[in-house]
Amino acid sequence: MNKKHLLLPMLSVPAYAALASNPTNFIIINMDDVGYGDFSFNSAYGYTTPNIDKMAAEGMRLTHFLAVQPISGASRAGLLTGCYPNRIGFSGAPGPGSDYGIHPEEMTIGELLKQKGYATAVFGKWHLGDAHAFMPLQNGFDEYYGLPYSNDMWPFHPQQGEIFNFPDLPTYEGNNIVGYNTDQSRFTTDYTDRTIDFIRKNKKILSLFIWLILCRMSHSLFLKNLQERVNRDYTEML
Repeated sequence: MNKKHLLLPMLSVPAYAALASNPTNFIIINMDDVGYGDFSFNSAYGYTTPNIDKMAAEGMRLTHFLAVQPISGASRAGLLTGCYPNRIGFSGAPGPGSDYGIHPEEMTIGELLKQKGYATAVFGKWHLGDAHAFMPLQNGFDEYYGLPYSNDMWPFHPQQGEIFNFPDLPTYEGNNIVGYNTDQSRFTTDYTDRTIDFIRKNKKILSLFIWLILCRMSHSLFLKNLQERVNRDYTEML
């Protein structure tokens, strides 16, 4: 018996009927460590974010939306399942070789939408466990490219050997490792290009769900001071 379940907001029966007849495409852009004031429509200074400003002006802004935990792994578990992560045995941010991750019996958004005929993909930092059972292709996604955990959990961490002893950082495509300690300067572009390619090759499928996770330039260990927060690379990433 499949015990998987997903908590969803309450909608009226007519609303569900409308969604069923005209399925919606989803692209979730998830950015680690980006603050409320890091966008020019929210009074950022020293640079502008015109593309995101345009989306904010033309779309809906949820100004009181809160993450279920202020840490990447647990907040992802909440986003994908609709559950408070602690209630499903998930807390913190699992590192290399962690013995916990997204539980196989939890229904993710990806699994739910695949049942409705959606093509699903995730590009970026997964951070829901790096064991085979915890990885994206086993949890509702057709395609995956990215890192299994944080981009700073690698041998070049500034506290490597003192506090941490991280192994080489793998880059995954699907369930296969395609490289170690990959040049991270390309990740934001690569993730975006793969998102566009996924949309183009699935254009005949009316229903798409893509989770794009951008973290490299926004990660605090790459931002040594306030001035670096407003440099060209960070601005271009936004």
